[in-house]
Amino acid sequence: MVEKNNIYKKLQEVQKEATKLIKDKSNEFHKYKYFNEEQCLQLLKPLLDKHNIAYEAKDDPSQPFIHEREGKTHFVKYLKRFTLVDADNPTDKIEIPWWACGENNDLAKAKGSAETYAAKYFFQKAFAIPVKDKNDPDIQNKDKPTEYYSDTDKFQNSKIDNEQAEALYNLFNEKRGNDLAKQKVILEAFDNVFVNEYKMAGKTNSGNFRMRIALLKGKEYADLWNWLSTTKF
Repeated sequence: MVEKNNIYKKLQEVQKEATKLIKDKSNEFHKYKYFNEEQCLQLLKPLLDKHNIAYEAKDDPSQPFIHEREGKTHFVKYLKRFTLVDADNPTDKIEIPWWACGENNDLAKAKGSAETYAAKYFFQKAFAIPVKDKNDPDIQNKDKPTEYYSDTDKFQNSKIDNEQAEALYNLFNEKRGNDLAKQKVILEAFDNVFVNEYKMAGKTNSGNFRMRIALLKGKEYADLWNWLSTTKF
């Protein structure tokens, strides 16, 4: 008798067969490239059907819905739970909690943005899909794509784009999780190191952090990315 694959083996097969995501969508206003949720689903749905994997996404009420406002901008953060189910054996499943974060001048659109970002990055990370990512400063320095930075000096002195700021904000959320004490440590360290060094006025909080990092230039962005990535809080 041939043993059927369980949900983990099926997930492994999908990870092997998922090829790559290309940032071929353009935001003409902010001048950056990105991939979207639709691209993830176009790549994954045939593979999920092939291996009989179903998925479900819903808000997780085990954590509070966080809503903060800075001026006209609404910031939201809440927990989602993605579930991968073996359709051949529905009791065999993987449940994965995933934070959703978004911002917009309209509260409903802030939540919609959070849904979109949470879904597309869950799919990309859970299924280990390679993506050509221009947000990582190490990749930027190696590839130096002409559409973004023609040389290192330009990278260091150019203001970062919206996609880079969003990636940095997501990294901040991953680091702080739902731990307010850890969040306080990160923000205080940010003020001590980056606000003083780069002469930003005022105090950083969870509401204005996203807007403040959008003011960074390439070198500052690379320094902050490396600091957040490597520091244990």
